[in-house]
Amino acid sequence: MKIPLLSISTSIAALVSLQCPQVASAEPPKPLPAKQASSGKSSKSPKKEETKPKYPEGDTVPGGRTRGEDSIGPAISVFAPNREGLTTQPQPTLYWYQSGPAIMELQICERKSDDATPLFEVRLPKQTAGIHSINLAERGVALKENVGYRWSVQLQASGETLMGFIKRVPPAETAKRIEKASTLEQQAKIYKMDGFWYDALKAISLAIAQEPDNAAFHTMRADLLRQEKLKDAAAVAERGGKPEDGNQKPSKTEKKKKTN
Repeated sequence: MKIPLLSISTSIAALVSLQCPQVASAEPPKPLPAKQASSGKSSKSPKKEETKPKYPEGDTVPGGRTRGEDSIGPAISVFAPNREGLTTQPQPTLYWYQSGPAIMELQICERKSDDATPLFEVRLPKQTAGIHSINLAERGVALKENVGYRWSVQLQASGETLMGFIKRVPPAETAKRIEKASTLEQQAKIYKMDGFWYDALKAISLAIAQEPDNAAFHTMRADLLRQEKLKDAAAVAERGGKPEDGNQKPSKTEKKKKTN
């Protein structure tokens, strides 16, 4: 007996339909509208983050940045943030305060390098009480970009070391704004706002050098130090780097000479 071809085709189609589910449409599924996306966020590309640099979090300076005056030596404060401070300058200026003469060594090292050789080290001459600085440009020393450094001052009499962290980063949009600034005071404010602590300190210190009697400049520098919880250094900066009594304290050798 012959089976009609139509019946065979229908039977085969029925068997296939039991084994493979039919696809309703060959078209790819349409993406959900932005408002209905599972993440709940817009499908538009996120806005770029601000180019202003920020201090690294949790990268605090181990050890001290200050020491009090005692029988071994004078009070010393390195002017540095309590974390990795930023600079745009390849050859920044570093500042510290000492309440009297002392033999000290200044050293700069890469923080995360296996090479123990310092980038720079120098024995500092005995200097009078006040705020002092070292300009790396005058020493032919340059910091690499995006490399963290530790700079330290060691009191030879005790071996005590005070330190700060510094890192050179690209200036981003800050350089354009600095070019438009007409005064060092304006530059200091821009650097401070953009997070370049060391550059803000240098700008206001240069302004003080030009106008040493400008109390507002001394207050600006003190505020930078106070911001980093350097209270004693801030108090000194407010007084223009002079000891509390307003006069330079004589060294212990000088005191002995006077008594003899």
